[in-house]
Amino acid sequence: MKKLIVYIDAGHGGINPHTGKYMTSPIWGKYYEFLPTSKEKGFTIYEGDINRKIANFFSEELEKAGIPYRKIYHEWQDTSLVQRCFVANQFFAEDVKKGLFPILLSFHSNAFGNSPKGTGEKPKGWSVWTTKGTTESDKIAQIWFDETKKLLQNKITYREDLSDGDSDWEENFTILASTVMPAVLVENLFFTNREDAKLLLSEEYQKLSAKAALNTVLTYQKQ
Repeated sequence: MKKLIVYIDAGHGGINPHTGKYMTSPIWGKYYEFLPTSKEKGFTIYEGDINRKIANFFSEELEKAGIPYRKIYHEWQDTSLVQRCFVANQFFAEDVKKGLFPILLSFHSNAFGNSPKGTGEKPKGWSVWTTKGTTESDKIAQIWFDETKKLLQNKITYREDLSDGDSDWEENFTILASTVMPAVLVENLFFTNREDAKLLLSEEYQKLSAKAALNTVLTYQKQ
């Protein structure tokens, strides 16, 4: 059994608890204001805040399971990708010397279009991402996909890229390509889709998502 240590990443900035300000740069956006419709009230969702809520529930699950972890994100500040990769790689050098096997799980949610507000966009669904090519990360990604489907079943839509025989999508995102340990990124639904956004804002979904991530770690640890 692998002696895992999990590095947890939550994309973008969160909500400053002192000012209530969303800390992701307006250049990047990463939020969506749903305008009222004839049937529903309006509301706003902030991706970085949701990423942290799920990541924090995940850290609690790891704590209960007795699995060591390190957070590479700030609780609300928007730490740069370069800095987060640097921190993760520093931790890796330290932890490997201790006989630990580090992996990195990154929490995000997806978006469609460039407008920060509207009645909502059509694209929806959950997806998992690795770098291009076949790596150890592919194993973790497939487990994460399978464990999420077991827990959430038909409550959400799943987006797969089966062109290379597994479910993950491949792109050299910085957090995946510039870190040295196996690293996987999940897009937890589309925050620009009204149905998906409501799920993301619910504590029930956030905890189920965190549980699926924990089950991923537990399953991978045994392989």
